Amino acid sequence: MTDLKKYQMYIDGQWVNSESEKTFESFNPATEEPWAIIPEAGANDVDRAVKAAHRAFTEGPWANMTATERGKLLRRLAEVLAEHSEMLGRAETTDTGKLLKETQWQARYIADYFQYYAGGVIFTINYTF
Repeated sequence: MTDLKKYQMYIDGQWVNSESEKTFESFNPATEEPWAIIPEAGANDVDRAVKAAHRAFTEGPWANMTATERGKLLRRLAEVLAEHSEMLGRAETTDTGKLLKETQWQARYIADYFQYYAGGVIFTINYTF
């Protein structure tokens, strides 16, 4: 067996393990072999992530950005997703067993969603959420 890729969670601007340090193996359904080690998030991890996301949304740079600035960031995110669609598709295929053609198409399509919403951000001017 080859070395398994070990993943972490991204919470509050940092890559972290779960609070409990518990993990689980993700199995490739096609080979029935483990391919990655994933953190097993608990309630405290979820709570910390939700609080950090809320704080970032209400107090971070996003809160003070104009609609145009937000749109630019969403467009950049779309570009990055499109650039990495092959890798994202391969990871999804390995994790779920879906066809590679399908997962790579889905990864590219997600980028299209962000492009769409980047254009729609301008319509949120003068709205409070």
